[in-house]
Amino acid sequence: MKKLIENLKTEINIIESEIDDVLLKAEKGIKITKRHLERLRETTVANNFKSKAQLVPKRNCRLMQN
Repeated sequence: MKKLIENLKTEINIIESEIDDVLLKAEKGIKITKRHLERLRETTVANNFKSKAQLVPKRNCRLMQN
């Protein structure tokens, strides 16, 4: 899980340094964050930290919408 979080930080830092347009930067940051949140969710379920039924439903997570 630490590796997933480090990868997220790295990708966000790359966006921060390479993109000047604020809206484009935000859009790409949101997409990357959503992707990493989904991977964290999958890892959590795969490692039995919680059962899938105990996780917050995707529709209730504001970051996972859109």
